[in-house]
Amino acid sequence: MISAHPITETSLHHSASDELVIEGLVRGYVRIATEATDLFAVSVTEALNLPASAAERDRRIRQDDLAEWVKWLRVSRSEVTEADALALVNAVRTALNDLVRIPHLSRHAEFPDELVACSMNALLNTPMPSARSGRRRDE
Repeated sequence: MISAHPITETSLHHSASDELVIEGLVRGYVRIATEATDLFAVSVTEALNLPASAAERDRRIRQDDLAEWVKWLRVSRSEVTEADALALVNAVRTALNDLVRIPHLSRHAEFPDELVACSMNALLNTPMPSARSGRRRDE
């Protein structure tokens, strides 16, 4: 079966813990971004120029992928609201989108692993406003 979300399927089938699922999602995203940097950059910057039907398909795929990250972050961090999880995931992915396009950084062999480690640290350890304010995670 061909999946629209191969990173997600691989992560879900090979992970024993919630954090490993998130790491699989991050690692897959980083792998694609660092192995095909130019294509990745075009997909990030030129999505607005797609024809309407392709743009809608692209939007749905990106939203589904984003929702998967948010879901697993919230499973792993029960104190995080959906809004905070979405903001955090978007922040991490935006940073990744930009960092992979900086040539002098991407020349180092350890760069992908550093991106994964930094992303995981941000996702799992960033204090969230909802946790400090006492809001429930479903608010």
